[in-house]
Amino acid sequence: MDQGSHGHSANRRDPLFATVIIAGLVFVALVVWKLVPLPKVAALTAGLFCIARTGWFASCSRGVSLGIGVAAGAIFLLAPLGSVTAWQVTGAAFFLAAGWQLAAAMREPETGRMRLAAAGVALGAGSSLLPVLIPLAAAPILAFAVLRYLAGRRRLVASRRGAPVPGISLWEAVIWLGIVPVAIYVAAMTLLPNIVKS
Repeated sequence: MDQGSHGHSANRRDPLFATVIIAGLVFVALVVWKLVPLPKVAALTAGLFCIARTGWFASCSRGVSLGIGVAAGAIFLLAPLGSVTAWQVTGAAFFLAAGWQLAAAMREPETGRMRLAAAGVALGAGSSLLPVLIPLAAAPILAFAVLRYLAGRRRLVASRRGAPVPGISLWEAVIWLGIVPVAIYVAAMTLLPNIVKS
């Protein structure tokens, strides 16, 4: 069986533990060596983990996943982080988490609904913390529509068949990747100023 053709067979070789080890080492190095504040380190470590998980679900290759994780860790360790705020790093981490969930939804369609919902929440949270990336938040639903169209489905909006996530129609994807992020963003923009003031 092809390694990437079935989620369960691929997951037997999932380098999750190694990914956690890499993220943990980067966490310690950022705290001890670069003396980065803990909130920023936590967000950077979460972002690194999400990058590696996206690599895994996109490729089903241990080498690609771990290579991406190591490369991201090296970049984090070598890059100047003083001018980047914890809020910005956290916002970017949410976008990376959305990428992870989207890649996982395509690789394992049986979990597609849950993954798309999680991606929508992450996109909304990331947009509220890092508004400069709001245009990027529209990319997943546009990509979903294009891929479903290219799959040749006659009922583009209602069909549940075909790429990118079989079992999920375009209208349902609009809910998870369109309406949910907007709702999260509006709620955050309404509540955050009050939280900050208090």
